[in-house]
Amino acid sequence: MRDEYPMEIKPIKTERDYRRVLKEKETLMDATANSPESDRLDILVTLAEAWEEKHHAIAATGGTNV
Repeated sequence: MRDEYPMEIKPIKTERDYRRVLKEKETLMDATANSPESDRLDILVTLAEAWEEKHHAIAATGGTNV
């Protein structure tokens, strides 16, 4: 069993937080599977996706333009 360590995770509240998460995700892309780094990457991806859905959503079109 691997050693547990405290992982500081903060919610994304601002565009600056979002950019910070994107940068950190890039540094973790080569993390070994089932490592603390890959666990952190999974969490950051989930946070970023939630932020994107709320703040960067592409408006759906109804098929007709008015």
